[in-house]
Amino acid sequence: MSSQATGTWSAAATLPGAFPLSSAGAGSASGLSASDAFAPAHDRKPKGTESNSQLTAPASALSPHHQPPPPRYEDVLAETVLSGDTAPSAPPMPEDRLLQSDTGLPPDYFDVSIVPPGSILLPHAVAPLQESSAASWELAAFHKGIESFDSRLQSNPDELWRFFLTNTAKPRMRIKIKGTHEETRYVSETKSDGTTTTTTKRETVADFDISLDVTHHVCDFWSRIVCVPKRNHDPMTLRETIEDFTRSSNILKEIHMEKKPVWDYEDLARAIRYAVRATGYNEDISIEFPLEMHRVSVYSNHQISRLAQYFWVWVLLAITCLWLIAWPAFWLARKRVQTKIVCEYPMAIAGADLYSRNYYLIQDLVVHRAFKDVAAL
Repeated sequence: MSSQATGTWSAAATLPGAFPLSSAGAGSASGLSASDAFAPAHDRKPKGTESNSQLTAPASALSPHHQPPPPRYEDVLAETVLSGDTAPSAPPMPEDRLLQSDTGLPPDYFDVSIVPPGSILLPHAVAPLQESSAASWELAAFHKGIESFDSRLQSNPDELWRFFLTNTAKPRMRIKIKGTHEETRYVSETKSDGTTTTTTKRETVADFDISLDVTHHVCDFWSRIVCVPKRNHDPMTLRETIEDFTRSSNILKEIHMEKKPVWDYEDLARAIRYAVRATGYNEDISIEFPLEMHRVSVYSNHQISRLAQYFWVWVLLAITCLWLIAWPAFWLARKRVQTKIVCEYPMAIAGADLYSRNYYLIQDLVVHRAFKDVAAL
């Protein structure tokens, strides 16, 4: 540990759970932030559908002056509650839903008055980060974020925390609106003896698939970091959570920091659903808030730990049926810290404003049965 790193830790140690904070908010050894490592991915379109995925909005939606104002946000929410229309929750925190309520919504555990003070870290309570982390990282599969096996992060809490803070670039977020209906297909099959059999099959057919990119509405800097203990575990400070990883000698240890935009997801989803229904569409509607580049992960640098993170390894195990032995062994042997680190990002726009700005844009895309990715207004 360098003298500079030791001094930084000592300065932060005067505050419960406090660590150094970068004034820039993000960075990497290569000079490329994790959020800019690749462009947003487009969803695959149904076969035969013309590819029209462009980050542009229809002209009718961009010129709403001739349109009356959309229904008031508050009135829409009241109407959807009375009609019993349901909406999805915020983006789930992967691999740990124990803290979610029966409705699927995050509990009030993120309320500052409920979370123990030592488990919450605010930006103004920490010392500035003197230098960015030089630890190496690579992109995780499926656009989840970045991951590192760097040896410098294995036992040094200063370096591990510096790595997290160096990679606090905001996550990417979209609003995915999809309409589907069920169809019955009749399949005829002629056997070798000349007889023909007909079977029926129910299929889900997509009517439209719209993706609104709202990344530009996510604030660039985090507002607080919350250490959320798993069920039946005592609360821990951020420092204790970091040290829970660095003190472990488990060859399958891992620690993650999840990035979570804070928004009124439930109300916004109900309002969007209302806008879709107002076009006359009465089939099934799904509304999701998928995230990309939303996780910073650190794993043990042991070779077995590295192999366990490769998707092709598990594919090979599945083909050979060895996963029946490998998966239970891996699940029991791995060491995950007992506290979830959640880095929250405020939104620069309220749900009501995003609804009113994009009401006619959403309706235009639904009416034209679009399969398109567009930037939200």
